[in-house]
Amino acid sequence: MERGKLISLEGIDGVGKTSCAYILCEMLNLEKKCKYINRKMLPVDSDYIRLHMEYLYAILWRKGEVFSKAPDIEYNGFNREHWRYLMLAWYSAFEQHMILPVLEQGITIVTDGYVYKEIVKAIYSSGHFDTEKEFDFLLKPDIVFYLTAAPGECIRENSNTNRVESGAFVGIQSDFVKHQTKMKAIYDHLAADHKWITINRNRDVNVTCNEIMRSCKGLLCI
Repeated sequence: MERGKLISLEGIDGVGKTSCAYILCEMLNLEKKCKYINRKMLPVDSDYIRLHMEYLYAILWRKGEVFSKAPDIEYNGFNREHWRYLMLAWYSAFEQHMILPVLEQGITIVTDGYVYKEIVKAIYSSGHFDTEKEFDFLLKPDIVFYLTAAPGECIRENSNTNRVESGAFVGIQSDFVKHQTKMKAIYDHLAADHKWITINRNRDVNVTCNEIMRSCKGLLCI
């Protein structure tokens, strides 16, 4: 059986990755087996594995009692490497238990803000593009669509109060546009380096998805 393809939609926060991923998956399902998987989903094949990953999830994404005690300071009082390696541990488990089993069934996966979202953050915090090499052991998407738009066009209601999206988590004054402009510069570099397919985001999500679908039909031979 031919292995399924891993398709990832990448781009700065608020650009519309998740909305597009849902619609794209529905479009692809008309042609071939396809499944949407979010990078924060938990496996259900083993109670132990699920519980193991639930603890990582709670630490990484501010859920439950653990994060209710987190101080509102840079990196919550830890160093940047601490968070990077926790995220590497998450993706290693996520790949093993959520991604590979589905691909091996011949099912194509559509996801949004997959491993490259964390690579961009790691490059930003370290100041070096070589930091990407720490993620080399992880499976990379077969196809990446890079949704691009000006940060000012991507502001949502909570953009400047979200500590991660506004930059407060890394110790700078909350400013969504300023922080995401820096993130976009890194995305632009990676897109050129890895030859991602760049899609200029349209405010009408269906227009954006139709453009992505046209590319998918050629790349997936459908």
